[in-house]
Amino acid sequence: METIEVASRSFVIKWVTAPEGSAITFKVHPLKKSINVGIFEKERSNNLQVEIEAEGHNAGRRASISAPHSGTIEKRLESSGLSPVLPLKKCNANEQSEGVYKVPKGKGGIYALVFDNTFSKTTPKTVHFTVQAMEEGHAANNAPHTLVSETAVSGILLKKRRKKLQGYTRRYFVLDLKLAILNYYTDPKSNSLRGSLPLTLCAISASKAQRLIFVDSGMEVWNLKALNDADWQIWVDTFERIRKGKSGGAADEPVPAVAAVTAPDQEKFAQLVAKLRETKDISDVAAQEPGASNVTKDLNARLAALYLEFTDVVSHVAHESAMYSQPMAKRASFNGSIMSEHDTFYDAEENPDKDGVVFLDDDAVDDDDDGAEHDSTDEEDEGHHVAPVVHDADDADDLYPLHEVQPVKHRVTLPDAASTPPSMLGILKKSVGKDMGSMAVPITTNEPISALQRFAEMFEYPQLLDEAENVPANDGERIIYVATWAVSYLASMRAKERALRKPFNPLLGETYELVRPDLGYRLISEKVCHHPPVMALHVDSEHGWSVAHSSEPVQKFWGKSMEINYLGPIVVKFRQSGEVFHWSNPTTYLRNIMAGEKYTEPVGDFTIFSSTGEKAIVEFKAGGMFSGRSEELNIKAVSANGSNLPCFASGKWTEQITLNNAKGQKKTIWKVGNLVNNHTKKWGFTEFTAGLNEVTPIEKGHASPYDSRFRPDQKEYEAGQTDKAEAGKQELEEKQRERRKVLQDSGKTYKPTFFEKSSGLDGVNEQGDLYLLTKGPNNYWNRRKQGNWEGLTPLW
Repeated sequence: METIEVASRSFVIKWVTAPEGSAITFKVHPLKKSINVGIFEKERSNNLQVEIEAEGHNAGRRASISAPHSGTIEKRLESSGLSPVLPLKKCNANEQSEGVYKVPKGKGGIYALVFDNTFSKTTPKTVHFTVQAMEEGHAANNAPHTLVSETAVSGILLKKRRKKLQGYTRRYFVLDLKLAILNYYTDPKSNSLRGSLPLTLCAISASKAQRLIFVDSGMEVWNLKALNDADWQIWVDTFERIRKGKSGGAADEPVPAVAAVTAPDQEKFAQLVAKLRETKDISDVAAQEPGASNVTKDLNARLAALYLEFTDVVSHVAHESAMYSQPMAKRASFNGSIMSEHDTFYDAEENPDKDGVVFLDDDAVDDDDDGAEHDSTDEEDEGHHVAPVVHDADDADDLYPLHEVQPVKHRVTLPDAASTPPSMLGILKKSVGKDMGSMAVPITTNEPISALQRFAEMFEYPQLLDEAENVPANDGERIIYVATWAVSYLASMRAKERALRKPFNPLLGETYELVRPDLGYRLISEKVCHHPPVMALHVDSEHGWSVAHSSEPVQKFWGKSMEINYLGPIVVKFRQSGEVFHWSNPTTYLRNIMAGEKYTEPVGDFTIFSSTGEKAIVEFKAGGMFSGRSEELNIKAVSANGSNLPCFASGKWTEQITLNNAKGQKKTIWKVGNLVNNHTKKWGFTEFTAGLNEVTPIEKGHASPYDSRFRPDQKEYEAGQTDKAEAGKQELEEKQRERRKVLQDSGKTYKPTFFEKSSGLDGVNEQGDLYLLTKGPNNYWNRRKQGNWEGLTPLW
């Protein structure tokens, strides 16, 4: 990992001692101009005359040869006792070239890596390079693929794809040490910039055991993986120096720490990003038409102007941020709250932007795509999906108690929040890369509904499934309706106040029912597993559809963002046609946890599969670095043979979705419901959500006594009795720990009361288990009808 300059009409040698059976590996990256590079073997009997440019005469030192200026370079080297084993080969400018020479048996000794610039009459060449000799098997796996110079670090890293379960792909990364900006390209030969992150604005964490590096800008997370331990160490050490305010080239040269970006700076950055996209488009055209000289000139001019402008604005941001004195920790609190001195979980003076790389515990990171590597840019899931078998409930025909109860008028508001959520900085910093689901936090981080009730929010818009059975199926319209319903639940999180808190974690065995005769369905859910937390749900509708869903929320904090995945399938069955759909919910991110406006947004895409072979692909439009929340989406329908069907849809998950049918007609098929009045003070709830914790005549005296709406600490918390609710929550959780210990000591395994794990459903290849509602006289609805809740574990 060195830098050399080779004068015009000259050459430079780097000596390497290599034992027999070893492999000499080198990587060369010439700047601006090309150079020739090769490996030569030194004859043992020849006394080579060299002029050493550094002190000492070690074989590893750099040297230049004093030789007559006649004949070819090969002849001049041969006359000095050097014979070629890897002939000189041109290494193109601004590209990384690699080479390996395996030292034969009996040929161990001194070798020369030769940098030839004798063909250039006036131009000196600057080259970044690394060379080393290792045992042959060790060399391939552990030789660093990263080049380090005084101005940049560059090399290949594996970057995790945005799509689920598609593994990693090789990408070429370049870190500008002056600007502290990490860029990446498809490969070293590409001029098309794929992405860019300013590291001084990012949180960085790393796992040595798995060679992982996570770079979180607050807007997106790059999940990177080094090819070997040496590369991982180089990148992590460089990131550490930058995050702690030191340059990569000189330890005593400070890099300004960017702690804040002002609104004018954000606007300037946004303008630069737009120009960068425009430049990228021109670059793509130039690549397709290499003979278009005018386009190339325009590209070069734009690139030069963009670079100067970007350098200027980054320098301005760095200068302004150096003057910014308010500690980040005080600015990073949720809703401006500050914890008291008695709270031990939060260090009020921690400043995340002055921290270096956060090193994760070996068992803290679940690399679910470990070992999967792909080289293609885009891939579609072409797997064959067979319809799973989903059983309706025994009493699906009578749907008790839908037809036995009268519709009630549900409340559309609730009391104001009596407390503000605490700062999460200290809590989250100790949990980087870990599952957040079981983390103990104060009750003020909660909203007054349980996770079971949050899953019930999926059924705010059942009309989409009601109508799906009655629309054409062969042109893609039916699956578009189902896909629209699949994204509609996201609208419940559109108020950014919802991003400030999380739902109550249900106790093991806790249930929640929702009987809505006005909407024509009944719902029952249960927490069926505590570690990991798994919720199971079943819904029957009088309009001829049923839904089975099991969900295991997995939440990981990456420094500035929280990644939220819901493992487990959603299965929808239409009784009349027999058609079955299944999918897993999309990945969502909670953004700007450390500072700025918090919000939730879905990312990437996800696919809904039909038993007919059709599928619908929902794609969420990616936002830019400073563009705020991404809300736009597109839905396309694909036939069983892979061709696009005529129906498609588009819109925003925060507003509405419009269907374009086979006749070319547009129709709005979904609009969001109302938020409660003064929603900013009422948890950001929708009117539908406000009614979920209400006890109506439908539930009173009929629902299970351990229904979420009866949970005492949750009811007290909604009523504003925060201290009483905190004490009650701790008591309930302590009793749950005691029950779990008794169960473990007895060697028994917990068995859910109203659901049972499916033995396997053909075609459901998403992660996670599916729990189905139990049948027979002891299922939930039969016990409810009889008022028989004997044998339930007392939860409160």
